[in-house]
Amino acid sequence: GKIIVVPCVAMFNEERKALMLKRSGGKGRSGKWELPGGSLRFGETPRDAACREFLEETGFRIDPKRLESVDTFGFIYEDRRGGVEFIIPLYSHKASMEPVLRPDEHEDWCWMSIDEIKELEEQGDTLLGVYEMVSRALLKTEELGDWQQRPGPGNSGDLAELVGGRGTCTLSLH
Repeated sequence: GKIIVVPCVAMFNEERKALMLKRSGGKGRSGKWELPGGSLRFGETPRDAACREFLEETGFRIDPKRLESVDTFGFIYEDRRGGVEFIIPLYSHKASMEPVLRPDEHEDWCWMSIDEIKELEEQGDTLLGVYEMVSRALLKTEELGDWQQRPGPGNSGDLAELVGGRGTCTLSLH
């Protein structure tokens, strides 16, 4: 088996919805919804990797000092070669933004409630553990209180209300 460290960010808007990204067709596990994040590079801290990946995947810059550490998770995907274990240092942040996606990475995005994420996961439409991670991040974020975005680099401080994605985020879960 193999171990890969994949720092991720649970980004929440003022409605306590999490930013979810849908994997593009050319990637493994295509069509699955996931949190923004990606592989740790040699010499990089998990916090810095989370911010770099968030910028690469959404076009939105986060100051690493403004990320809240949530927890570390581990999920195993079995395969013919014995599987891969993903170790996920999870961070949370609060802001509303409209991501600029890289088509080779993601085909859509959406702000989702915790219930929508749970339903998608039960249908097999998310990567492993997304509901658990978002739930834990939401609890941590609520403990911190203050749902107003703290202005920082790349953040205007405005919380624009977003309805979702490129108009394709019409989740028909029921």
